[in-house]
Amino acid sequence: MRLPINMRSIFTRFLLIILISFTTGCYTFNSINVSEYEEVEEKDGKPNEIYVKTKDKQWYHFTNFNYHIENDILYAEGINKINTTVYGQTVDVKIALSDIQYVKIEELDGLKTAGFVIGSTALILLLIVIYAAVAVGVIR
Repeated sequence: MRLPINMRSIFTRFLLIILISFTTGCYTFNSINVSEYEEVEEKDGKPNEIYVKTKDKQWYHFTNFNYHIENDILYAEGINKINTTVYGQTVDVKIALSDIQYVKIEELDGLKTAGFVIGSTALILLLIVIYAAVAVGVIR
């Protein structure tokens, strides 16, 4: 049995969505301490973005282009200070690594990605079965 043209286009779009989601994946932020962060940076290179919480409860957002670590101090220019009263305020900072409570780094979550792909596949298969049942007259 050959699928109608509109059904083929729906199936093709679905496959493209699955392919895009599988290649980009689902990400999650993982909280780690400074020594674990140093190991990650040494092993995998600098992450694309990190969030830093200092011991005085300040939050900072860094991208890999605006910070570097030198002599146990994190230097950054033009970064977003998250818990500020002025929206979008950028600041230049120097934070001693000993003053950092923890770092959040973005990591690929294979389980979430697989769950999304499996769930999407099940949903599209269900829709195909319903469409086929309507097309042959089983469901009116």
